[in-house]
Amino acid sequence: MQIVQGLTQHTVVLCVDKRERALVLQALLSKTGLKPLLAFSLYEALRLIPQEMPHLIGSEALLADGTAGILYNRLQQDSSLSRIPILVRILRKTREELTAVAKRQFAGVFLGATEPQTFVAKINEVLAARGHVSPYFVDTDTLGLDARAVVAMDAVAVGRSGEHVVLRSATEVDAESSLLCVPKKAQFAPLSRIVGRGRLWLAGLPEIDAKARSGSTGARRTVLLYEPNAARFEQFKAILHGYDIEATHAKTLHQAASMVQARAGDFGCVFLHELVSDASSLAWRDAYNKLPAASRPPLLIGTSAVNARATASARYIRRPFGLGLFIEMREATCARAEDVADTASAASEVPIRYEAPVKLLGVDETGGVLQLHAPLLKGSRMRFVHPSMNELWGDTDIEITAVAPTSKAAVSWQARFETVAAGTSKAKYWEKVTSHLDGLAQLRKEAVGHERNDGVPQ
Repeated sequence: MQIVQGLTQHTVVLCVDKRERALVLQALLSKTGLKPLLAFSLYEALRLIPQEMPHLIGSEALLADGTAGILYNRLQQDSSLSRIPILVRILRKTREELTAVAKRQFAGVFLGATEPQTFVAKINEVLAARGHVSPYFVDTDTLGLDARAVVAMDAVAVGRSGEHVVLRSATEVDAESSLLCVPKKAQFAPLSRIVGRGRLWLAGLPEIDAKARSGSTGARRTVLLYEPNAARFEQFKAILHGYDIEATHAKTLHQAASMVQARAGDFGCVFLHELVSDASSLAWRDAYNKLPAASRPPLLIGTSAVNARATASARYIRRPFGLGLFIEMREATCARAEDVADTASAASEVPIRYEAPVKLLGVDETGGVLQLHAPLLKGSRMRFVHPSMNELWGDTDIEITAVAPTSKAAVSWQARFETVAAGTSKAKYWEKVTSHLDGLAQLRKEAVGHERNDGVPQ
């Protein structure tokens, strides 16, 4: 299984004799999204590497207290650290430096002065050749594990609004996600297959008329649309009118900034076709941020970014989008928590879980990679359910740190998750993981042995 580039942030340890020789490299690596760490001696490197478990090491042939050859030999004594590719720079081509790297399988050796850009390019080449994953990454196929798993997020059903159930959750759910809603009470049926008595818990939820409470007419039903294409705006306007939504046109961000500054109270929300990074964007942000917080109309922003995360004042809708999704997102953007807060009561609330089937692609020194048919949002925390791995992880929540589509068609997505808590030793965690995986492998081996012996006369 190919892992999408960019899901895993790679750590690179640079072993140098003098700090000034690493400054340019450090800056270039950071600029390309890598995490550089510095070691100024063999001693520092041998202390830092087991602690940080880097994905690549770049070392000068000669260090203050040893050589790259000694570093290589020491790492080969550890089955996990021996996987780390090492690039070596021979600065002066002396016999001592050449001998230090002889007869060892380095990932690359540079002779003489090397441009920093060339060295960084080689680092990225080596990482790409290894599939853009951690050198410790083990895929589920190699492990022989059942890859099927489930991610679950807690929420509470607080009411009904027309054909919709109103849910409250600390975890934001992507508008394109298709999730199973499972009540935590065993006698209640999941939302995807409610029949007969399974509907009773829905009937017990209070009815919430969010439109009436938020005002079916007036400012809440008016949207300011920043749309550079006038013809497209007219199409939007005509369609939205059919939903009792009035649209006001802003052809430029400058114009949108002026209108929201002068007439903020006239708009239930503002739709921005996109946020460009030029002077007009700065003018817009300045005008919007100067408004009192209570007067700022919420934002709905078109974007092509995968990891755009909603805030209290802004939601994102990925382009291209259908009209139905736009209408739903506009309604959600205009809604206020206070519109439903006093309708819900603890007595009528129903604790539920969002659930989605996923495939566990593999694990590494800090977490692993999942694949599923809908995007998860970066920063989300959720429960991960996999019988074999839960024996190791328990009920600890995982955190989604990166998400990306597997192709331009975006029919499936991969998400990187972390299970290592802040301050926890990666080395100790990985030791537990490898021990657990070895135990699972032994159990499978014994099971296969029993199957082969089944029915054989003793």
